[in-house]
Amino acid sequence: MELPYYARRVPRFALLVILALSISAGVSRAVAAEETTNTASNILTGASLATCDTNPCKPGLIPESHRTRDSRGTQPPCELGPISSTVNEVSVGSIDDGVQSSCRAYGFYRPENLSGSPATMLVAPGTNGACGTVDPPQTYHSNHWHRVANRDRLLIVYLAKAFNGSSCTTGSQPVGWRDANFEVPDPGAGAASDEPYVAAVVRDVESRLHADPQRIFSTG
Repeated sequence: MELPYYARRVPRFALLVILALSISAGVSRAVAAEETTNTASNILTGASLATCDTNPCKPGLIPESHRTRDSRGTQPPCELGPISSTVNEVSVGSIDDGVQSSCRAYGFYRPENLSGSPATMLVAPGTNGACGTVDPPQTYHSNHWHRVANRDRLLIVYLAKAFNGSSCTTGSQPVGWRDANFEVPDPGAGAASDEPYVAAVVRDVESRLHADPQRIFSTG
């Protein structure tokens, strides 16, 4: 049984690994969730167990923010759940990054006729100058993961960098991904981390979008 390419050469999933790979802007690398065993055939597989009644699946709604074209970033609301001013974007509420709390969100793409619990790809954008609710739509339009989703019956989740309250920059630099264990140079003790945000997204997509908890992958 040949694995889909996104499920090959994948180490055991850890949130810190996701963050480590996300921090390196412009370098696309992939890590995967915990490998699972097909007990009937004893074959390791990360392939999605979700189904579609067509092949490929029917295209679904795309993540869209009404301010995508006129703003680099918009603060998500703190109220948990779908964001009314967007399409396929969800607030995970106020997240404490170790320094301060801010409202965070993610976007997603799901084929229209996808059924069951799909394997899920978390897509972390680089330092593209966007953040907040604008990040997911821009990331959608800059890659072709939705086509892979239609072919391989996946859920695609677009992570969004933190909006700092007034812009998508930290000083003169575009906002990026943060984790004290992996940033270079070392930001020192007590620095902000996006690990709590990623953990919140994983919990939400498992409960809200029925993502398969044993088949969660990441690229960034």
